[in-house]
Amino acid sequence: AWKNWDREGLAYGFQGFDGVDWDIEGVDDVASADNVMSLKLLDMIGQFSQLAKAEGYITSLAPMQSYLDPTTSDFSRALTFEDPQYHHILPAPFKYHGHNCYAYLLAKYGSSSYDLIFVQLYESYSKAAYAIETRHKDAAAYLAHLLDLYSQGWLVNFDQDPTVGIHSQIVTVSPQQLVLGTANA
Repeated sequence: AWKNWDREGLAYGFQGFDGVDWDIEGVDDVASADNVMSLKLLDMIGQFSQLAKAEGYITSLAPMQSYLDPTTSDFSRALTFEDPQYHHILPAPFKYHGHNCYAYLLAKYGSSSYDLIFVQLYESYSKAAYAIETRHKDAAAYLAHLLDLYSQGWLVNFDQDPTVGIHSQIVTVSPQQLVLGTANA
């Protein structure tokens, strides 16, 4: 249907789409049901991406750092976690981090379903910001280490959410796919 719609637009002077970029995030109300990535949504993204790739479209993901985080094996579709590193800094808890929810897409649908993966290191109160701004780690060294972690792969404990129907496994992002977003840095 998308391909047909894209073609029909050409008749009206529209140049067509090159692809799709998935940038799904939670909302500002911590109690909202929209702060859980539903399996229906995740599977729609995965299936659509596979079909789009098969038709020659570009597909990409834009997860926040906590949504695809090689420094932890934790997995959850909930987007309401705190990062304990910030407890001593913030006046109130910031409960809008995830635990590798985008890893589900790579594990179930394959990393080859996506041309690019733009990891948003500028997520509010990200691990990158904490390491560089608070702990004063060298930015180049931190980024190089992060690139290594993504390309080497990390264990994601999908068994923490039995409803996803996949077992814990190693998830990787190839250097050819990986883009580190550093806006506001």
